[in-house]
Amino acid sequence: LHPILDIGTAQISGDKVTAIITPWHPMRLMAMDVKIKQLASLLTELLSSDEHHFSDPRLFFKELTEGLQHPYYPELAIGWDGKAAKLLAVTDHNLDYSLHENPLAEDDGLDETNESPRETASLVLDLIKKYLKLYPHEKANLSTVLFNCDCSRLPTALVDKVSELHEDEDDMRCEVILRHRDKSTLINLYERIIESSDDDVDSFVASEATTDFMARLRIGIMADQAPTPDPKDGRPTDIVFLQDVIARHAEVEWYSDESEPVSALELIPSQWSRRKPSAKDEMKSVVYLACPMQTETGWSYINALSSIIKPHLKDFGEHLLPARQLDFNDSRTAEIFDEIHQLGNWVANYDELLDRRQLMNQQVRVIRYKQTSSQGRNLLISSRAPLGLLKSMVKGRITSLNLEIEEDALNTLVERFIDDANQASGDLVLRAAKRGRNASELMGVVLSKYLIEDELGSSSLHSWYFLDDYAEWLGQKEEQIADLMALCPVIEDGAYKLGIIISEAKYIDQASLSSKRKESQKQLRDTVKRMREALFSEPACMDRSLWLSRLSNLVMSGVNVPSGSMGDLAKWRDALRNGECEVFIRGYSH
Repeated sequence: LHPILDIGTAQISGDKVTAIITPWHPMRLMAMDVKIKQLASLLTELLSSDEHHFSDPRLFFKELTEGLQHPYYPELAIGWDGKAAKLLAVTDHNLDYSLHENPLAEDDGLDETNESPRETASLVLDLIKKYLKLYPHEKANLSTVLFNCDCSRLPTALVDKVSELHEDEDDMRCEVILRHRDKSTLINLYERIIESSDDDVDSFVASEATTDFMARLRIGIMADQAPTPDPKDGRPTDIVFLQDVIARHAEVEWYSDESEPVSALELIPSQWSRRKPSAKDEMKSVVYLACPMQTETGWSYINALSSIIKPHLKDFGEHLLPARQLDFNDSRTAEIFDEIHQLGNWVANYDELLDRRQLMNQQVRVIRYKQTSSQGRNLLISSRAPLGLLKSMVKGRITSLNLEIEEDALNTLVERFIDDANQASGDLVLRAAKRGRNASELMGVVLSKYLIEDELGSSSLHSWYFLDDYAEWLGQKEEQIADLMALCPVIEDGAYKLGIIISEAKYIDQASLSSKRKESQKQLRDTVKRMREALFSEPACMDRSLWLSRLSNLVMSGVNVPSGSMGDLAKWRDALRNGECEVFIRGYSH
């Protein structure tokens, strides 16, 4: 197999085992052919009729463009360290070339992030804007920590981005702090920043007497030896940002897969979620290194790789698929989580492996979880900062109902409201903590969720999504869409079904009942109508397959399933994507 697998693969000499899959790799040639045929089929369909129905044409063509840019296959390659075979995963691509590297970054300070830091810097800037919108009084003394940052270009790129924000905020002062758990790595990082900077080094320590921007922005250095602050004294910084820090502690594991091969013309690998469903209270997060659906050729290729790299597992299952696995019980991971949440009010992880459920199992409140459609990094913002004001607002609203319950039970009920809201979306809790009106929204959403869960029963599989977090996906604006969506995958007597429940709730006084009822029903109708048109319209919506793909990915990444039901859920996923699953939509206005 060695010479066969080397066809079209260029091994790169150096300290690290890396390889480039070239356009003349047999499977890459196949991918080009499939892309051309898929695009030709779409253009033929578009040009053969005068009218076509899209639920959101902008989103459809955006997804189409991103899908065609993906190299399709192979996503895995094999490298050689002497005579030892090493598994390599795709990390970057350009045209029909793809770069394959070790899927696990090493903590040696040499695995610097290879992509442009501008996108990440823009992400941090958006985070700063959102933070200042909620806490405007912090703009005169804002501090952002880049934790275990290995990219020397990111701090400089962030400085450039923050300078743009300064143009509109004259009284803003910001400090960018580099903190690393390894002192030598931190020293090397700072040296690279100085060497790569085109600016005068002294510009980073300009005098406070001057009025230039650099006097208002400082880059500080904080070594691991600096003691972690005591939580009782408050958190010394505002935002802590981590990119791929947690993913560095992952391991590669191989999982058996019984999926049937699919037709190459029907498979768009970029639309399939790489995340493996997890059981309830699972403390492991697993992300596949390749698409979990493959053509017959694709499975043969992956089987060839596994027979070389893991020959002792060849009888473990029909197919073996490699994945990065993160264990939250690992002591290093636990130490990092404790440290970063003591450092800042907000902790932002830009990471592919982190999952919101595992964080919630560790009593970490997830403020925002921005999930990518199928693969790549997710943005997860968490916090352990106290919510004293929010608790007071919720407690006041419950007290006004004159329920005549004891103080201990009342406090427990307040905690239950906030915990249940956080399970739907941390952003809901965050907005409620900022504005009193949103505290009523929080209570309405939680009560609506409780009523629906009571009807569904405790034995059903379902996952909850706060629709404001997915407003862009639905082509609508935040706060102009229904509140909650529940997805319920069901397998009954061999029949595959998906229940979609949409809920819009208002927590109001009697005087506002009439007007708010109309507003609530309109928001609910608009959201349900949009979904119905996308899934059931005649003629079929052009982006129906995209909607089914997104729903499938949300279920696979959001439902906690019993350990023995993983295979059933995979069969349900295949049935939904193949149009063999019945879909039902119900709306509730509470």
